[in-house]
Amino acid sequence: MDVLVGRLNWFGEWFFQRSFALLLLCLSVGFLVSSCGADSAPQAAESDDVSLPQTESTSSELADQELVPTSVKATIDETVTLSSVANSLAGLDNYRLSWELSFEGVDPEGTAASWQLSYIVTSVGDPPSEKIEVSALGFEPSPELSEVTIVQIDGQKYFEIDGVGCLSGDGQSPSVMTNDLTDPDSFLAGLTTGQQISIGEMMDGMRVNQYSLDEESLPLFDGLAVAADGTVFLSQEGSIPIQIMLVATGQVDYLSSGQIQDGTLTMMLKIDDINQPLEVIIPEACQGSSIYPMVRDAYQITVLEDLISYQTVLPVGEVVLYYQQEMPLAGWSEAEEPLVLEEMALMSYERDGVVVVIAIDSVPGQAATTSVLITP
Repeated sequence: MDVLVGRLNWFGEWFFQRSFALLLLCLSVGFLVSSCGADSAPQAAESDDVSLPQTESTSSELADQELVPTSVKATIDETVTLSSVANSLAGLDNYRLSWELSFEGVDPEGTAASWQLSYIVTSVGDPPSEKIEVSALGFEPSPELSEVTIVQIDGQKYFEIDGVGCLSGDGQSPSVMTNDLTDPDSFLAGLTTGQQISIGEMMDGMRVNQYSLDEESLPLFDGLAVAADGTVFLSQEGSIPIQIMLVATGQVDYLSSGQIQDGTLTMMLKIDDINQPLEVIIPEACQGSSIYPMVRDAYQITVLEDLISYQTVLPVGEVVLYYQQEMPLAGWSEAEEPLVLEEMALMSYERDGVVVVIAIDSVPGQAATTSVLITP
């Protein structure tokens, strides 16, 4: 039994270090892309014309468009100011927001520089839930592609890192939900449309008006001679930014890293699936491990390779009985006699030459809360 206790102490310290490292990895994605604020802006340069992908229309949509006046001349002087992307979406039940940034250019030494960021938000009003998918490529110190999924649902928050594992906790746990690069309002809040290009086009099932962009209204480039161009599609009802594309070219410290990058920054915002049926579910990696059984009411699940921890409202004794029943059914046999006390238990099982320890413990200061740690 001393062996079990000694292993538990070692596993507890190792588990804390691994969990803390994973948490830092989650947060590093947010910090990695959290620069490029309002005081970072490109210098004047030439830019190419911007053209957006054309939206295909069905025959019925084309028929509807024939009933909508499309004379630009009558409204050529009309402009619209987008005070905030977030505010324009506040009244929607469901939506999906896609925000993509990409840079191509050179660093101060003339070496080719390239980075990309993809930020996709799925927002559901009932039940209130949100899923954020972040992909980052070309950022130091990890230039390879990093993918993180953050889900908030039922008062719980889940962090899943592709190929690493998952951390979960309550809504007060650390967040990477807001930073400059992943916040379209850092670039677009306050922009004013320029010349109206078309009226009443169909896009994602909504009537939209198309405008050019007034680059002088862009908050990021305010007061600076910046070469920028873009196209804006706003819904006729509510002025929702259905699609915005912006291209800026110049020499600037885009990432607030202390190094000037000379090149072109392309930004694309798309809002779709407006008030359509959407669902946010717990990431698969956060739903538990297929290696070990897990009680049905498990929450705050952490999965790191073949290590798993979680909490439950079941008392220690009931959790012990659960594993005494379920581990043999999963092919595990008892390796040592278990140590079972009122507020803690240690159990050891073996399968195919692998021995795992199950540590069950009442959480101090938290009534009806039991923690479970399973690790080889």
